[in-house]
Amino acid sequence: MPLLKPLIVAGAAAVALTPALANAAGGGGEPIKYFAIGAGLSVPDDTEQDTNLAPFSGANNFTLPDGFDTSFDPGFNVGALIGYKFNDYWRVEGEYRYSSVDIDATTTRGQFNVPTSANPGGSLTANSGDASVHALFANAVLDINMANNLLPYIGAGIGYADVEISGLGADEGEGVFAYQVFSGLDVKMDEQSWIGARFSFMNTGDFAYDPVGLDTVGGAFTLSEGQYASFDLTIAYRRKFK
Repeated sequence: MPLLKPLIVAGAAAVALTPALANAAGGGGEPIKYFAIGAGLSVPDDTEQDTNLAPFSGANNFTLPDGFDTSFDPGFNVGALIGYKFNDYWRVEGEYRYSSVDIDATTTRGQFNVPTSANPGGSLTANSGDASVHALFANAVLDINMANNLLPYIGAGIGYADVEISGLGADEGEGVFAYQVFSGLDVKMDEQSWIGARFSFMNTGDFAYDPVGLDTVGGAFTLSEGQYASFDLTIAYRRKFK
């Protein structure tokens, strides 16, 4: 994955967010730096694409559906982050997360009969393959302080995701804009560390993906770009450092 572009995006976002968050609340509390590592479950949403027909001269009896939906099996995610807590309320983070899932199937919306390199007979078979995402985010976090060892919070982030999909008729990857929203609950273990769970929703910008090799039919058929979205549940260990 080319790292320069995502680092620039995440770094610029962090620089833009830091002054606003630092001035947003005058809450007390000692500023701290921290890191966290975690792993968990990733459950992607379907990737939906519409079919477009370009003018062409070719074989007759082609039947084209309205579009294709690629579904995924649940997979896993791992990640790490570093953060800075300004006061009792506001934090910023730089986060890296990797997720990997298997493709369940590609299904059609309507009848499909188009010979392609992946399907010479013209019929669509169940897809197989996998999808992986390398994502970098600049996050803003609002802590909801309670008078015990529990720390609920909410947050959001913007950044960059490199989406790579390998399957029937496709082996493609593209870097796109991404965002996430999340909520979580940390439990204080001691004065230095917390353990907790974070539930997040991530969505990417549009990326090109041809799940059934339609681009091999003389340029006659194209698909609209798709988006990758997932719901992630991550268990993480967080520790502050000087």
